[in-house]
Amino acid sequence: MPVINRDEGRWIARYRDEEGNTRDKSFGRGEQARLEAEKFVQEWEEYHENLRLYQQQQQAISEDAEIPQPEPFKSLKMVVLEYIQQARINGRSKNHITTLRLVGINVICKQLGEDIPVKDLDYAEHILPFLEWLQTTQSRRKEQRSTTTCNRYANFLKTFLNYAVARGYIERNPMLLWKKKYVERTPRLLSTEDLEKIIAHSPDHLKWGIEVAYHTGVRTGESELLSLKWSDVDYEKKLLHVYGRKTKTHRWIPIDDDDFLQHLREHQAVAKSEYIVEYHGKQVKNLHKSFRSACNAAGIPYPVRMYDVRHRYASALFANNVPVGVVSRLLGHSKVSTTTDVYLEVLPKEIFEIKGKLPKLHLPA
Repeated sequence: MPVINRDEGRWIARYRDEEGNTRDKSFGRGEQARLEAEKFVQEWEEYHENLRLYQQQQQAISEDAEIPQPEPFKSLKMVVLEYIQQARINGRSKNHITTLRLVGINVICKQLGEDIPVKDLDYAEHILPFLEWLQTTQSRRKEQRSTTTCNRYANFLKTFLNYAVARGYIERNPMLLWKKKYVERTPRLLSTEDLEKIIAHSPDHLKWGIEVAYHTGVRTGESELLSLKWSDVDYEKKLLHVYGRKTKTHRWIPIDDDDFLQHLREHQAVAKSEYIVEYHGKQVKNLHKSFRSACNAAGIPYPVRMYDVRHRYASALFANNVPVGVVSRLLGHSKVSTTTDVYLEVLPKEIFEIKGKLPKLHLPA
């Protein structure tokens, strides 16, 4: 059974995943964190109780061979909703859950038919027409879907059907023949000068979010940057605690810029919530839209994402000859190969000749 522990004032739920591995999920400090931890434990227990009853039922059916039992009917929508429930119980972020629902229900089920039995899905009859539809039709925004988006949606369908195989609803995933279409990686070399232009055209909460991401290298979404709390800052040791939801690991990031450390103190002094990046006293859920607007206002001539601020952090560390293993740990990668594949590959050789530390941002007064 999952249990709730309190470690250094932080509420943590300890549980075993479906493979029997012990996992810890941190909810932070305070009464709200305790309530969220209790809710997580309750949902996890309900999920496993339902799974236990299902397994008992299947065992009883197999033991009573004289009575033929009909195969359990599972529609595509039922599988999608089951998987979303499992993802929620497993602690996936709210943004990820929302994406699962939007893609699973509004795209996949709507196109293939939400009531179609998963056991009837055929690669030639259903999967191939769906993949062709993704590539040849426009999205709700009246835009042609990129190859990356088509790959992503198809991978969601493959994941849902892998879950159906694991639950015994189908024997074989009809998506096994599908392979991701190769997408050539585009070098993302956001310069410090262009980043300063973006900051100059950003609203206050985005300026602060960029500054925090620039000095810490955290993932720039809800999984890390937007979930950081003031209780995660250790001013005495000049460290920032980060819980990576993607890898389910904890890490500490050194804060070696005294100006940034002072900015942290100043923002905390006037903060209206427990979150480091806030908007009118509430947690910010997404910065992508405001970041795009700032890029357009700044006249940046090439595609830029908020995530490229994380690339700037990694690039500066490599330029300062920080070992790849250390960079990998600071970025929160589960494997060093991820760091080398994603970051070293996109950097030109000349960048390793640059000497000096992380350039300071010239922030507007």
